[in-house]
Amino acid sequence: GNNIAIGITNYSSSEVEKIKGHRSDKIGEILGLKDFDEEVIHIDNMVLL
Repeated sequence: GNNIAIGITNYSSSEVEKIKGHRSDKIGEILGLKDFDEEVIHIDNMVLL
């Protein structure tokens, strides 16, 4: 496929593997974080190509 956007992620690839498929409100619990971002890439950190 073609890339449609690029961005700066809030999580490492290993963290994304752990949280993918789960609800955003469960990210902190899954990763053991008190403060966490609800999205892997925030719209402010993304550029459409």
